[in-house]
Amino acid sequence: MASILIFLLAWMLVLLNILVGVKSAERPLTDHCPSTISNYTQGSNFQSNHNRLLYRSLYNNGGNSIYAKVTEGAEPDKVHGVFLCRGDVAPKDCQKCIDVASVQILRLCPFKKQAIIWYDQCLVRYSNVSFASTPDPSASLGLSEVQNVSRPDQFMENLRTMFDNLTTQATTVNHKLKYAANSDEISPFQQLYGMVQCLPDLSAEDCRTCLKTDLSRISNPFFNVYVPIGGRILGSSCNLRYELYSFLSPGGRGQEAPPPSTNQVKEDKGKNTSKTKLISIIVGVIAPLAVVLAGTSFYLVKRRKLMEREADESRQEIQFLNTVLETLGGDVSNDGFRSESRSQEFPVVKLNIIRAATENFSEENKLGEGGFGPVYKGTLANGIAIAIKRLSRTSGQGLKEFKNEVVLIARLQHRNLVRLLGCCLEGNEALLIYQFMPNKSLDFFLFGSTFYYLAYIYHEAEIGSPTSYIFF
Repeated sequence: MASILIFLLAWMLVLLNILVGVKSAERPLTDHCPSTISNYTQGSNFQSNHNRLLYRSLYNNGGNSIYAKVTEGAEPDKVHGVFLCRGDVAPKDCQKCIDVASVQILRLCPFKKQAIIWYDQCLVRYSNVSFASTPDPSASLGLSEVQNVSRPDQFMENLRTMFDNLTTQATTVNHKLKYAANSDEISPFQQLYGMVQCLPDLSAEDCRTCLKTDLSRISNPFFNVYVPIGGRILGSSCNLRYELYSFLSPGGRGQEAPPPSTNQVKEDKGKNTSKTKLISIIVGVIAPLAVVLAGTSFYLVKRRKLMEREADESRQEIQFLNTVLETLGGDVSNDGFRSESRSQEFPVVKLNIIRAATENFSEENKLGEGGFGPVYKGTLANGIAIAIKRLSRTSGQGLKEFKNEVVLIARLQHRNLVRLLGCCLEGNEALLIYQFMPNKSLDFFLFGSTFYYLAYIYHEAEIGSPTSYIFF
C-alpha cells in the first residue's frame, strides 16, 4: 500500500509539473475542418497512410527544417501533408510543436480527409489532394486582442509601413525561408513588433500577393476605426502578426527579437502572476487529496497489520488445539470440528453453539467466577445442561496453561470428578465445557443428607474429589 501511495504522489507531482509547464505553443490557436469534404472510414488504407504521415513523416522532418511537404501512399488513398514552423523557432521546439499538432488534429478533426491546425509556433495540414504552390485563400482566419489603440489612424500608418518593409525583406533577403521579423519605434516609450511568413515553395510574387491580401483584412474600414493593439492573420499559405510586445523566440533559426519593451516587462509580470495563481489552485487541490491518501494509507496499513496479527493468533490457536488433540487422539479441521479419535472421544464445540446455550453469556446464566474467569450454565438444543468455563484474557492463563488443563482434565477419570465434555478455542474465546452439577454441594453427593465421616479405608479412594473445585 505504501508503494501505491508513493506512485500516486509521484504521479500528482508529474501532473503538477505538466500543468504548470504547459506553454502557449502547446495550445492550438484554431483549426479548420471543412464540412464539405467527405470523411474516411475506420481501418481504411487512407487512415493508415494518414497516420504514417502525421506520426512518422512530418515528425521526422521537424528537426531539419522549418518547412516540409510530404506524401504517403498511392492513389486513391494518397495523403499529402505539410508543416510550417515560425522562422525564429528552435529545431527542438519545432519538432515538439509538430508532434503535439499531429495528435490534436486527429482529435479536433476526426475522420476528416482535409484539415489544418494552427499553433503559435507551427501549423500542420493534410489533404487528400495535392497542395499547389500558389496562394490558397480557402483557409484564412483572423485573431486580435480585445483592447484597441487610442490613435488608430497613426497606428495603421505605422503598421502598413512595417509590413511593407517585412514583405520586401521576406521575398528578397530571406527569400529561401520567406520569413521576416522586425520592430519599429512608434513612440519614445513604445515598440511595434511584426512578423510575416509564407510557405517557402511559393514564388516571391505569390508570397507578396498572399501577404497583401492578409494586410488588407487588417486595413479595412472597420480597423480604421477600431484597431486592436495586437492581431494576426492565419492562413494555409502565409500569415502575419503584430504586437506591442516581443513575441519571438531569441536564438532560433530566424532573426532574433529586439530587447523587450516596457510593455513586455509588464506582460511578463502578468504571466508570472497567472502562473502563481495556477500553481496555487493546483496545490490547493492536490494537497487535500494527498492528505486523504496518506490517511487512507495509514488506516489500511494498520488494518492489514491487525488482520495479520489476528490471523497469526488464529494459526497459533489451531496449532495448539491440534497439539492438544493429538495428545488425546484426533485432530482439528479448518472448520473448527474435531475428527473422531480412535482412542478417545473429545469434541470441539463451535462458539455459536456455546453462545446459544448460554444466551450469549448472559448474567442470568452466570454460576460464579474463579481466578481464571467466569463459569456459566448452558442448555444445549437437546436439553442437556452443561457448565462453561470462560477463560478471561486478563487472567494470566495463557495457551500453555489452557493446554495443560485440557490434557489433565481429559485424562482424569474418577466418579467424583466433574467430567470434561469438550472445549472451544475460536476467535478470542477459550472455553472449557464440563458436565453440569445441579446446585448441590459435593458433600451432598458424597455423604447424603446425614453428615458423617468417611471410614479411613475410603480416604485414599476419595482423595481426588477436591480437585474438581480447582476448575470452578
